[in-house]
Amino acid sequence: MKLNIAIITLITVLTGSFAFSNTLGLEENSDGTWNVNYSSDGDIAGFQFNVDGTTVSGAHGGDAEVAGFQLSASSTTVLGFSLTGAVIPAGCGTLVMLYLDGVATGLSNIVMSDTNGQSIPFEYYVIAFGCVDEGACNYDPNADYDDGSCVYDNEIVDCNGDCYEDEDGDGICDQNDDCVGSLDCENVCNGMAVEDCAGVCGGDAVLSGCDNACNSTAVEDCAGVCGGDAVLSGCDNLCGSTAVDDCSGVCDGSAVEDCAGACDGTAVVDCAGTCNGDAVADACGLCNGTEIDPNNCFDNTTLWISNIVVDEDADFPECLQDCEGWEYWVDANAEEEATNFCNWVTDIFGGTCPDDCQDPEVTDVLDQLPDIDADSFYGSWGHGSKLVRCVASLLPSGGRGRLVSRSSKTDGSRLRSV
Repeated sequence: MKLNIAIITLITVLTGSFAFSNTLGLEENSDGTWNVNYSSDGDIAGFQFNVDGTTVSGAHGGDAEVAGFQLSASSTTVLGFSLTGAVIPAGCGTLVMLYLDGVATGLSNIVMSDTNGQSIPFEYYVIAFGCVDEGACNYDPNADYDDGSCVYDNEIVDCNGDCYEDEDGDGICDQNDDCVGSLDCENVCNGMAVEDCAGVCGGDAVLSGCDNACNSTAVEDCAGVCGGDAVLSGCDNLCGSTAVDDCSGVCDGSAVEDCAGACDGTAVVDCAGTCNGDAVADACGLCNGTEIDPNNCFDNTTLWISNIVVDEDADFPECLQDCEGWEYWVDANAEEEATNFCNWVTDIFGGTCPDDCQDPEVTDVLDQLPDIDADSFYGSWGHGSKLVRCVASLLPSGGRGRLVSRSSKTDGSRLRSV
């Protein structure tokens, strides 16, 4: 049987000697019904009370039915009386059994009458369960009934639940502890076996190496890098060195063989490709040519832009950037940019740019311009394009023009009228 609310009559039944006079209490039965239990010091000739917290659906049984009482119940109120003058004798027991639609929280508006029709003072009483043994650790002076919860100092655990003896501090009293101390990795109490750095019980792996890793063999290389691959090398035996002996046997020396195979010799290849030959380029860059005046390198049919070399990382000289349109060298792949590019060429060689951009020595800065593919450059612009017409107007001979490349791209490109 489950007790939701303790009652005095239950105590009386259980103890046979402990009762609270003139009280009513509730007891929940296992079948869904509830007993209204009583303890009275006088005969009961009639009663009425309200049930709190739920709805009453019926009432019957108990000492009231035994005494022949008429019983009636509304949704909240229970009434019992005798038409023949019968009474419920003084004492304790079950007054009546109720059918409830939920869980009752108490009884209120209790009216109990004696044979003279006088009211008997009654109250609803809730019994307190707990430990009633004053010698127990958890004695409850407010408890009415011992619920079996008493806890005692058993000389192993005190009233605070702490061990009197717990040498290893594991929270298990020594009297109950199967190992006062600690288990090793082989589960031996106070054993010596331990796991190595690799997690092997009793293993011999250790932290080692310059990286202090388990079983590491790493060492620092000559550059001080742990696990690095730098080594002493080179003719100077330095860390990571690539130094080699030059042709004269000097470590990391600068002596080199000339084209004739002589160490630190002076023989060079001439413009005709002959070692130690005497061929030289003339003023116009022609090998073994005869021209000595650079001004004669421009005739009435050709305008040269000399020595345009691929250099994708080069920065344009400031003087060329002063000439509006220089960026179209890279982007000159569309017809609408032709005039802008032509204006730039005109500025450089027509006198609009600063003087230092016109100096023959400074014009070699064109070597720094990015490379373009001469074939696609010419092919996309074609005869009669804006660029061709613009360039043609610059040429002394007039007429049409086109862009062609020399046999060697590093020799540059030229604008030539046709």
